[in-house]
Amino acid sequence: MERKVAQTVERTIDQGPPDAARPEPLLVVLLGPTASGKTALSLAAAERFRGEIVNCDSVAMYREFEIGTAKPTIRERGHTPHHLFDVVDATGYITAGEYARQARQVVREISSRKRLPIVVGGTGLYLRAFLDGLFPGPKRSEQLRERLRERISSAVWKPSMSGIFTSSKMAAKSSSSRWRRASVPE
Repeated sequence: MERKVAQTVERTIDQGPPDAARPEPLLVVLLGPTASGKTALSLAAAERFRGEIVNCDSVAMYREFEIGTAKPTIRERGHTPHHLFDVVDATGYITAGEYARQARQVVREISSRKRLPIVVGGTGLYLRAFLDGLFPGPKRSEQLRERLRERISSAVWKPSMSGIFTSSKMAAKSSSSRWRRASVPE
């Protein structure tokens, strides 16, 4: 499979300058499950076609999250530039929308250096956000989140329309993100 992908990319690059009927390829995307060979293929493609690798795995963006991911090793990262790996603190967060903004900026920078951006990972939502954008909705609201946090800490709980929780004691056993989703006003 690696050989077929390399031949396809090589054929596309070797066809010469783009014309109106054949726009220039902007990037290569390798998306698939963990341990499916994406890293090896991306490293080979990056070496062969002067590429740089852009992470598209939500977990690989977090520092100190090594278990459950197949992040490229430090040695592998030394062969070619890698972007958007280990950029979020373990206690931090990143949304698909923020990932998309950062990935687009990185791809623009790679392209400006006349290098081939190679987007690699397994998070389909991140890829969709990057390529197509998300729905046109409001940005994250810290004021709303704070109101919901206050509601969580209150001693009295009224059941939501779905009746998920009936008391704050039961809610305490659940994650705070589920609690926030359940406590949205009716």
